[in-house]
Amino acid sequence: MTRWPSWGLGIQHRSLATRLVFWFTVLLLVPMLIISITVDRVSNRALQEDVLEKLGMVARDKASSLEILAYDRTRSAAMIGRIGRIANAAMTLANPKATANDRIEQVEVMGRLTSLFASNLGFLDVIVVCPKGNVLYQSTNRFDLGSSLVNGPLRDSPLGQLVKRSLTLLEPDISDFDVYPGSELPQGFVSAPIIREDGTKAGLVILQINDKEILEILTNYTGLGRTGNVIVGALKDEVIHVVAPIRGRPDAAFKVNVGVGAPYGNDIQNAVIGNLGGGRVRSVLKTDVLASWIYVPSFRWGIAIEQNFSEATDMVGDQRMALFGAVAAIITPILLIALMVARSISGPIRTAVQAAERVAAGDLSGDLSAYGSDETSKLLNALGKMVNDLNSLISQVQRSTIDLVSTANSLSAMTRTQSDEVKNLGSTTTEIAAATKEISATSEELLQRMTRISTVTDHTQELANSGQNAIGTMETTMRSLSDATHSISDRLGQISQKTNIIGSVTTTITKIADQTNLLSLNASIEAEKAGEYGVGFAVLAREIRRLADQTAVATLDIERMIREMQDSVTGGVVEMDKFSEQVNRSVSDTHLIGERFGTIIQLVQDLLPQFEAVHEGMRSQSAGARQIRDSMVTLTESVRVSAQSLDETRAATHRLEAAIDELRSEISAFRLG
Repeated sequence: MTRWPSWGLGIQHRSLATRLVFWFTVLLLVPMLIISITVDRVSNRALQEDVLEKLGMVARDKASSLEILAYDRTRSAAMIGRIGRIANAAMTLANPKATANDRIEQVEVMGRLTSLFASNLGFLDVIVVCPKGNVLYQSTNRFDLGSSLVNGPLRDSPLGQLVKRSLTLLEPDISDFDVYPGSELPQGFVSAPIIREDGTKAGLVILQINDKEILEILTNYTGLGRTGNVIVGALKDEVIHVVAPIRGRPDAAFKVNVGVGAPYGNDIQNAVIGNLGGGRVRSVLKTDVLASWIYVPSFRWGIAIEQNFSEATDMVGDQRMALFGAVAAIITPILLIALMVARSISGPIRTAVQAAERVAAGDLSGDLSAYGSDETSKLLNALGKMVNDLNSLISQVQRSTIDLVSTANSLSAMTRTQSDEVKNLGSTTTEIAAATKEISATSEELLQRMTRISTVTDHTQELANSGQNAIGTMETTMRSLSDATHSISDRLGQISQKTNIIGSVTTTITKIADQTNLLSLNASIEAEKAGEYGVGFAVLAREIRRLADQTAVATLDIERMIREMQDSVTGGVVEMDKFSEQVNRSVSDTHLIGERFGTIIQLVQDLLPQFEAVHEGMRSQSAGARQIRDSMVTLTESVRVSAQSLDETRAATHRLEAAIDELRSEISAFRLG
């Protein structure tokens, strides 16, 4: 059956007239809504473009006014810088040899001239500096300049930077605006070189710009509506500083800042880098605005003219309400006409539906014939024919139901008997399968143990063979060690004999030393007898006696060392005899151990065939038990499938009986004609 979409409104449960009106309304509203939305968006876009064009005109007008003001002020400063009397006064004030009276006189001249020109040209203060940047004259004391603008406290301020640029370039220039000590509002200055009649540089004249003239331009919100604003910013060290008051924020100068790359203040960020444009952005006050921006080169400022987005699009809201009112006025009469048409179609169909509902309730005794050639009459005649066919069909179904009940009872009894037999067979196969599984598990365990025993036996044989080889090597080593001990004993005997010979030699040396000592004594006596002729011989005799004494002492040391050597050699011979005896015994023990290892190896080799036979038998038994277990598993699964099939058959029989009962109940609800 076809289902129409209802989008959660339950339309499929409504009457035909309601559905006709609903779909007619949808088909009418959708195009009108599309047209309305399109018109609204086009109008919104056109209005935004118109507002941006007006904001752009305001931005260009303010930028042009500021450029004209800057040009006028720089030209006025250049004119003042070329007044000859001012140049002469500056030269006198800069001359360290000038007298005090000359200085006072030139200050008065400077004051009269600068006050005359400055007041007429719209400047607030006049400052004159020498070519080195030292302050020569200041018309007012608005704030402390120090003695020098190049090396003094204001050297890093915009005013100090202006002095350095002007002294280098010798051209009029305008400083950046900043708040100086003693002032509340930002101050700006214009400078021009003081040129003498011969063209040489006499200094620099600096004029303070009247900020009221600039504020009159920037705070004029004509044409910007209730929320229009003028944002003026200057870029310094990757931070944009607002340099003028903002509408509703008169203290915003140098207190409202925005970093380059911040997610707000996009209009002033574009303006300070020289971009010209407009669009919908977030302002420095983080509000949604339409803005147009422009760059002012003379002041190095960016200007953004803003208007709140909601105020700029107020007209679109009014237009949207008017459009929706027109749509409502068009739809209302069309819906009334659609309702009348729907009711004229659904009235005859409602009559046919009531007749069908009686048939659905089981009332087949009524006469459903109708006269006419319209669709409703044809529908009622078709329902009458269907009721007659249903009468014949239900009579036949009642007769067939009795046969189905008998067949279902017989099938249920047969299924119950087969199910009991299959359950008994299933219990028996389950017990056999469990026993077979236990036998298989036991065989597997015995097979694993025999495998481990066989592995251990092989390893034992390998270890025994390795041990036997090691014993053989050890026996050979012990025999070599025994031969070495005999050789060492013989060498020690020879050393003992040599030490005895050395002992006899030392005895002979001792006797010779005694005889030499005795001879030297006799020679000394004879030298004494000879007097002065025997002095030399006496000295020789003393030296011979001293050498004989040293020889005797050395001989005693040698004799002592030989005695100690003889004792050591004698002890070594005794120990080597004992060690040789122990080596001989170890050789005998090693030989005995080797014979026993040979016996063990022979026994292990005799056991290996027997273990292999037992292992092969256990493998065959385990394979047979596994096959029996697999067969019992297959048989158990077959029994389970058979039992499941019988259960399904019995369930189908029960469902058949329930269906027959339900069919009889449904048939009994009909009243036959």
